[in-house]
Amino acid sequence: MIRVGALHRFLARAETPRHRLIVLDEGPVFVLGWMQVFGAGRFAGSASYQRWARRTLVAWAALLDVVVLLDAPDLVLADRIRSRAKPHWVKDQSDPEIAAFAARFRAVFAAVISDVTAVNGTKHLTVSAELERPETLAWRVLQCVEPLLP
Repeated sequence: MIRVGALHRFLARAETPRHRLIVLDEGPVFVLGWMQVFGAGRFAGSASYQRWARRTLVAWAALLDVVVLLDAPDLVLADRIRSRAKPHWVKDQSDPEIAAFAARFRAVFAAVISDVTAVNGTKHLTVSAELERPETLAWRVLQCVEPLLP
């Protein structure tokens, strides 16, 4: 919560015409989604969290022009999770368990993105991130996003 608030304050102050495009890897949509998935049984249902989440979502919607969701098929995601060097919650789980994990995140991200776009018309773009090299994917995303920028 602190990190997403601090990032918002920084970007709100730093935003100038010289910053045509700022890319956030783990930005507010990711944080709000992550908190819904992992905080569902602990805090995400509380009234105070819901008020904070709504305030955060509205504040970020004022800064965001486009939300880009990178997604890949479940088997590709499972392979990426298992082959990464660092730990992951589902790294040692079966394909169906990893698919269920991904489905939870997809559902939550869809809800958060829908809420953000409903506030002020922030645009949404989903891009398949299947088997491309990161540089190729970044170029393709930029080409898709550029026409959507103000």
